[in-house]
Amino acid sequence: MIDNRTATPLLTDGPFVESKEYLSGFWIIDAPDLDVALALAADGSRCCNRKVELRPFLGS
Repeated sequence: MIDNRTATPLLTDGPFVESKEYLSGFWIIDAPDLDVALALAADGSRCCNRKVELRPFLGS
């Protein structure tokens, strides 16, 4: 979970949001590694003023 609504981003590892939580949408990003994905998720959290959950997407 990434929460970048304050001056310092807060990164926590799991547990993931349960289905009873509110889901407002999702982004699929193509990042070369986890560090880039975390940076993009932190920017998204700041822009939408919400917590962001980052999960790997294993497509075919």
